Amino acid sequence: MVICITEHTIQLAGTLQGEAENKAETCNDFRELAGSILEKLNDKKWVKKNYIKAEEKAEDCDNFLSLAESIYKNLSDKKCSISVYKKAEEKAEDTRNFSYLADSINVTSSSLVASSVVEGMII
Repeated sequence: MVICITEHTIQLAGTLQGEAENKAETCNDFRELAGSILEKLNDKKWVKKNYIKAEEKAEDCDNFLSLAESIYKNLSDKKCSISVYKKAEEKAEDTRNFSYLADSINVTSSSLVASSVVEGMII
């Protein structure tokens, strides 16, 4: 079976993603939408725009952690990931938050330069 992707199909996908963006409300909504846009349309500018909206909506350490991981995984944006990790640290309130932060940095640091990630952080 051959699937033919036409310009119309791509435009329709973009329109539907735009509708989803209009309905997004939370950090996770925008983060997940960014991943979908990258997967379906490979539009990194639009992805970045949604990550910025996600960051504006982030409320707690977990939101910032998920966002930092997604930004690095999907955009390989080290500088932005580090900035978001620092915000996660600022929002960390308990042992669980700090443990998850350390685990996330450890996993991501296999790709990031570890000294850049933890520079200026408690960990």
